[in-house]
Amino acid sequence: MLLSRAIIQVCATIILILLIQFSAASLSSAADQQPAPRFSGNIQLGGMWSNSTSQLRVSDTNETTPDLNSEADSFNVVYPIVLFDLKYRVKEKTTLHAGTPIDEYGIRLNAGVAHDLGEPGQLDLSIFWSPMHQEWQDPYIAGQDREETSAFDAGIELKYNRILGTGFQFRGIYNYIDVDKDLSGDRFEDLQRDGTKYTANIGYAIQLDRMNKIVPAVDFTRAQMDGASNSYNRYRVLLNYVHLTRQYMLNVYIGGGATQYDKQHPLYGKTRQATGIGSFAILTWFNPFDWQRTFFSLGAGAGYSDANIEFYDSRSFSSLVTFGYKF
Repeated sequence: MLLSRAIIQVCATIILILLIQFSAASLSSAADQQPAPRFSGNIQLGGMWSNSTSQLRVSDTNETTPDLNSEADSFNVVYPIVLFDLKYRVKEKTTLHAGTPIDEYGIRLNAGVAHDLGEPGQLDLSIFWSPMHQEWQDPYIAGQDREETSAFDAGIELKYNRILGTGFQFRGIYNYIDVDKDLSGDRFEDLQRDGTKYTANIGYAIQLDRMNKIVPAVDFTRAQMDGASNSYNRYRVLLNYVHLTRQYMLNVYIGGGATQYDKQHPLYGKTRQATGIGSFAILTWFNPFDWQRTFFSLGAGAGYSDANIEFYDSRSFSSLVTFGYKF
């Protein structure tokens, strides 16, 4: 675990060094006849709602479960969100960026550097941290309130787009997780939740016409946790559809896959297996009511997971509304 933290710290240091170097280089851009540094981005304010039956989702409305042999009773979660996407071009082909993409635990913080190689493609190296990641100290408690605990969740992501001038793209993700108070892991060694995840994603961008694009992709995740019953291999097939005009943009994400765990669960006497499918769509309206540099976003999605252990079955529905400003 110390090695995992060290890897993340080294990459964070590299990105910080790049930031300093590129910022210093930008001061002499005029003498070198480079394009002037340019700052751009957007900020969004809004709210998100979700309805779920996941036993593992941490929420004040999901503290108590009546039994450990079924999915949870349906519960709602509502919270405000502040999103941003910032870019600072320090050279013609080099851009520093920071943002807040949404992940399964809420809002993730991301910062990195992208460099356009020209015909060979574009490389993007970033670090991320999920400050909203929480877990139950012991999710396998029925009839009384379960206590939550924080989890250190951070990692490194490498993207390689337009590989060798083609539509191929690659994402490699290294993710380190350390649960603060893992009481279920203390009870059963095979249920420990600290560990690392490695994901490789390969896609191909297909430009159907000037306004429509699809990106089919496949990915594989290997989770190597301290508890063998929580270690797994996951295989997924994904599809992203983008429709873009001057007035609006539609992004649709669809995915499905299967997960196979390594070892028999000590409480249920089975090796966990699961299949799942999910989708999410976001519609963005640019310059509504002729309000320049502003935009509205409306999103909705659903997901379903079916496991051979009913405790892990879940259904979810979610939506979000934001109002943003571009600069």
